[in-house]
Amino acid sequence: MNSIFTHSLIITLSVLFYLPALWARFTFSANKFSPGIFAIVVGYNMLFGIVHQIFLEEGTLPFIGAIDNSNIGWLSCLFLIAHAEAVPFPWTRKRWFFMKKFSQTP
Repeated sequence: MNSIFTHSLIITLSVLFYLPALWARFTFSANKFSPGIFAIVVGYNMLFGIVHQIFLEEGTLPFIGAIDNSNIGWLSCLFLIAHAEAVPFPWTRKRWFFMKKFSQTP
């Protein structure tokens, strides 16, 4: 496989496997939070986080094999962090753009 096809395949698959984690983060947070769903989402995110970490350390991917990760390794590092952050919480997360810039308490 040439590198352009391989890199585009890695980017596409990384985005496609991250989208369910992002969906679960927003769907199962706050009122719909349950420990069972939390365990499933954390397991899913750990699975793909480990895949990205192995790719960063060794440069190998399942079903593809060894690849030079000098260019695409940064993207894999971003997806590793993104999977770590895509976890549902029992409370509602406040978006940074909805927060008041200089909130003062009376």
